[in-house]
Amino acid sequence: SLPLVAAFLVASRVDRSGTGHRLCGSSGSRASPRARVPACPRGGRAGWGPGGGLSVSVAPATQVPPAWIWPARRVRPFRAVSSSILVMPLEGEYEPSPQAWVREQVEAYESSGGARANTLVTEAGDTGWPVVVVTTRGNKSGKIRKFPLMRVEHDGEYALVASKGGAPHHPVWYYNLKAAPGEVMLQDGPTPFDVEVREVTGEEKALWWARAVAAYPPYAEYQERTAREIPVLVARRR
Repeated sequence: SLPLVAAFLVASRVDRSGTGHRLCGSSGSRASPRARVPACPRGGRAGWGPGGGLSVSVAPATQVPPAWIWPARRVRPFRAVSSSILVMPLEGEYEPSPQAWVREQVEAYESSGGARANTLVTEAGDTGWPVVVVTTRGNKSGKIRKFPLMRVEHDGEYALVASKGGAPHHPVWYYNLKAAPGEVMLQDGPTPFDVEVREVTGEEKALWWARAVAAYPPYAEYQERTAREIPVLVARRR
């Protein structure tokens, strides 16, 4: 039927469906030289309209011959879109940290859109080292947890260093990230955004560790304090 023909044509465009076929179109098509398509038969027309959008008009179904499509060199189709991008921002009951300095810094950072409480403050005063706010889901409670972490950014990705000041055990948030790496948000400025987290090892970890120490030198001292190997995770925007 006509609707089925039109739907097939729209889905095919320039073989992005991976079917090995292309649409017909006029010589004025916006397709690239490698994707040129022949003129459509009488009564039908397919091409790229203003702004690059696909424009399709067809004659009655009885006038649409098989010549409308023909085999072409296969090109790489679109990759399937990961379902993770459909995940909405974390929802649930928020349980603030029992540590006052963590709770207060998160509140000040979020309420000001990152304009305040955006650096590490110690007993000695403001260090000037920037921080980000990370949101996770508790691996046991299921509640929303938030904490500030040193900002280690490179090309839009962030290292999350589970140092815990060189303590003998990993911080609790490390286990939250490992249990639900796709249920994480990060705020570096006015607006938080969804990220996917993975732990890095080997040469990749060594590269990110060097970046982390450059951004926050005490990390090197923290590693010397503990026998455990401090984990490094990388967060990428979804």
